Amino acid sequence: MNNTIKIVVSVYCLIFSAGLAGAQTVTPIVSPTVTPFVVLSGQILEKGTKDPVLGGSLYIEAVVNTPVVEASANTQLAQLTPVFSPTVSSTPLVVKLSTDADLKGNYKISMPAGHYHLIVAGEGFKKLVIDSYLADQNAEKTFFLERDGFTLPEVLVSTDKVARTQVSHESLSKQELTEVPGTQEDVLKALQALPGVITAGSLDGQLLVRGSGPDDNQYYVDNIPIGFPYHFGIVSTLDSNLIKDIDFYSGGFGPQFANSMGGLVDLTQRDAREDRWGFRADVNLFLSEGEVEGPIDSKSSLAIAGRRSYLDLFIKDFSGTQGNIEVPEFGDYQVKYSYNPSPKVHWDFVALGSADSVSGTLSSSATVAQNDPSLAGAFNFNDGYNSQGLNLRDTSDDKNTIINTIYHTNTYFNYALGAGLYEDTTIEDFGEKFSLTHDFDQDTSLEGGLQYDHFINSLNAYFIIIPTEPGAQNNFNLTTANKFSSQDTTNSDDFSVYLNQKFKTMEKKLEFLVGGRLDYVNSDSTVFLTPRASAAYHLTDDTTIKASYGYYDEAPDRIAGYPFLDANLGNPHLAPEQSIASVLGFEQKLDESGLLFRVEGYEKDFSNLIEANPNAVSGLGYLNTGTGYARGLEFFLRQPPTERFFGWIAYSLSDSERQTAPGSAIYPYDYDEPNVFTAVGNYKLNPGWDAGVKLLYSTGHPYTPVNSATATVVASNGQPTTIYVPQYAVNNSARLPDYARIDFSTSFKTVYDTWEWRVYLDIVNVFGAKNVLGYQYNVNYTQVTPVLDLPFLPYLGVEVKY
Repeated sequence: MNNTIKIVVSVYCLIFSAGLAGAQTVTPIVSPTVTPFVVLSGQILEKGTKDPVLGGSLYIEAVVNTPVVEASANTQLAQLTPVFSPTVSSTPLVVKLSTDADLKGNYKISMPAGHYHLIVAGEGFKKLVIDSYLADQNAEKTFFLERDGFTLPEVLVSTDKVARTQVSHESLSKQELTEVPGTQEDVLKALQALPGVITAGSLDGQLLVRGSGPDDNQYYVDNIPIGFPYHFGIVSTLDSNLIKDIDFYSGGFGPQFANSMGGLVDLTQRDAREDRWGFRADVNLFLSEGEVEGPIDSKSSLAIAGRRSYLDLFIKDFSGTQGNIEVPEFGDYQVKYSYNPSPKVHWDFVALGSADSVSGTLSSSATVAQNDPSLAGAFNFNDGYNSQGLNLRDTSDDKNTIINTIYHTNTYFNYALGAGLYEDTTIEDFGEKFSLTHDFDQDTSLEGGLQYDHFINSLNAYFIIIPTEPGAQNNFNLTTANKFSSQDTTNSDDFSVYLNQKFKTMEKKLEFLVGGRLDYVNSDSTVFLTPRASAAYHLTDDTTIKASYGYYDEAPDRIAGYPFLDANLGNPHLAPEQSIASVLGFEQKLDESGLLFRVEGYEKDFSNLIEANPNAVSGLGYLNTGTGYARGLEFFLRQPPTERFFGWIAYSLSDSERQTAPGSAIYPYDYDEPNVFTAVGNYKLNPGWDAGVKLLYSTGHPYTPVNSATATVVASNGQPTTIYVPQYAVNNSARLPDYARIDFSTSFKTVYDTWEWRVYLDIVNVFGAKNVLGYQYNVNYTQVTPVLDLPFLPYLGVEVKY
């Protein structure tokens, strides 16, 4: 019964519904069309260098028929939420979106598909405008922005690496170092233009610092000592492009450095790029260089650089009546691998080295061979070094900084001359340096460290005792001098510990740095204590008085090029050379651009200097009998780099004398130049074109003239030979004429999106001044001819970076 009722009701309802359908039209509800979103991502980079543009931004604005989206400016992807109106609008709203790039230049933005107007901008860069960009699918796009006007000067961040109390110190930017005229963009040669450094001519790049010779300097690259810093004493063995900064000390440096009585050069290489792989190539008139660098993974990077001279590939030799000489050749390399497991722990491995070689034949009719027959015949010369080191810097504990360096340096020096004279020297240095700095507070810290060096000096030679003074080297004759044979290996050890305490007092106006170094040198089994102190009193924020006082010593195994500790050609019991140095200075900051004036006076007293034994016998070739002093006054006015200009004016007034032994004559040191004036200026005429000038003037070097010569018969190759033996005047009793020259440099740079190229020209001695470097005599010393510095040297090159 109930089932029957249900069936009837259901049939009735179906019939009623069908009737309604036949009598009415149904209108469906239409949803608005949803436009798909697309993602645009990529990088905002500097044109040419491809460095990230810090603060770079991308702005987009829809053009015609782009769907509605509601969003505010400066909207990041993570905050972007499209909102669609449920009501269809006949007049679309304009889409306006923006996004900022991160520290690596990366950006990412989401937007409805359509046509857009793009603007890419960054502070200090020209805006890049793209009128029409079709966004119809996800895409990656890199934008390159061009600098607007002049590149901002590099800012050197002040750290605790160099204390404010430090005297006689310069920390120079890479821009300054590579743009000093007359240096061929060589960072080490640029140091010659600083106060306290004298010049030895345009062909000599070595540093002569405050009354000391070139062998008295110490050179470090990433805390690793290097052997010969110059090819043939002229061109540095380092690729300047990898150098981040240079700290140069002409005196007064602290106990953390191994002892040196001259200057100290502390170079830091930059880490390789971490964002991409790139390369650089540089070809000039004398050498070619190239480098590649880039990331290995997200925590490590690698840079490899190499240079080689190439004139020997086109010119085999130079020949004449004096003989023939093959074109000298040289090369060098640098490798740096950096690893950063965390933001406060840094590892790096560094390897670098160089090699020089030259050979030829000296004719028996050559002037020098007629008076020194042992020189006639074939000769060859080779020297170089290979250094490796592993560095750790750990600042995980905010109060403590740990630096540890393990290193090895191989230095070699080999030559052969004429009638069987030769010397083959190899020096191995295995060492470790460790330091720990504890910061008690912002104004007080204590640094302590230790250093160990094990030297192995292998010598195989048949030669004479080499004079230690350059002037004396002109007075010896290989034919008549006593010869000594040696085939020996000498081992020596240097062990050092040091402490350095920094603190402030008198309401922080007076700063002190007090410390000392304890050295043990086993060549004479002696312990040396070298205390040092420096202070700075800040009269105002812009006015400072500085002073330093310290003892310094220089171990004989650290002086390259001499077999000082050899049992036959040297003296295995030599003691370190010593000096006491004091500096007093005044420093005034003149304006907000960093313009600085400084005046410093210094005095250095030398003792225990190593001198060649005039009565040389085997095992006593050298003695610690020399003494001397150097004193001077230096003025320095420096303008650090601004947008368009940098430069400085330096003047040094100095006096330096030496004495080879007690009771002997006191004479001007070979590198004594009482007056040295240098002015350097570099100006950017436009963003891609700069020009610079350097003016150099100095008093001439002292030299020893020849008064007369005596004919003497000697045996040469078993045959009697007449030679003329010169009779010299008092040592360094005359001076060369004053030295003066003007150098000029300019460079032109063109920048493209992913690469740039630059043409540079460096002219040494623009006006061809005839500067005398020395004198040459005829066979019987009756005629003298001046040896002139280069009259005019253009140095043209092309550099390409990608």
